Amino acid sequence: MNTALVQVKDPVPVTAAAEKTPRCASRAHAAIPPLRLRTVLSLPVAAAIAIGIHLAVSKNELPPETRSYSRFLVLIFGLSVVASCAQPFWSGLRRWMAHMFPILAAAV
Repeated sequence: MNTALVQVKDPVPVTAAAEKTPRCASRAHAAIPPLRLRTVLSLPVAAAIAIGIHLAVSKNELPPETRSYSRFLVLIFGLSVVASCAQPFWSGLRRWMAHMFPILAAAV
């Protein structure tokens, strides 16, 4: 087995490599653009529509089942409204909402 040593003739100084990277590289990654209005409103609107349909159709169901599912939908609606109001101040939530709100809206 032949192993050859590779020699670098002109190594790059650390200071030159540091100058090429942006100073705020970690902040550039953390900067998330604001969400579109249709993304922010997708889950609250879907939950409101689901509540209306559920209340219109559930006349023949048992009251405990109707009440528990209505509470579940109202909880989803309330949490999505709170998350929509908090997302401008919380980049992690905004990133999660960008990916998950349309999926959750389709599930509701």
